[in-house]
Amino acid sequence: MRKPADERRLLVTALALHMGVVPAIRLLPYAWVGRGLRRVARFRTGRTRPAAASHAVSEAVRKTACLVPGRTCLSDALVGQCLLWRLGHQTALRIGVHASDEHAGRRFAAHAWLECDGATMIGASRVPYAPLVHADLES
Repeated sequence: MRKPADERRLLVTALALHMGVVPAIRLLPYAWVGRGLRRVARFRTGRTRPAAASHAVSEAVRKTACLVPGRTCLSDALVGQCLLWRLGHQTALRIGVHASDEHAGRRFAAHAWLECDGATMIGASRVPYAPLVHADLES
């Protein structure tokens, strides 16, 4: 069965953003990535109901993330944030840590996730990460 045009457009946009964000966060300063994503987010597409839009965005990010080599929880959160901004949503990008298993050779593990309207939309984890920073890309 063929997907509706809005869903196809969202999937293509999510994939394109993933393909740009993954190398950008490795090569460019974080502030530059933020400014670029803000520019992309100016092209708003508010045709979907707000509640349905946030669910559709998280599904599009999840479905397209597996197609992009080198993607991380941070890249997933940034892609989701940009897509939600385009739909007019306020978001909060969170970065947190938790103590890790010493036997794994790491003292802590880090994780990024995206919150929208008080709920975790992208990057939900069963491990309790302590938020370190609200990573605001507006500056």
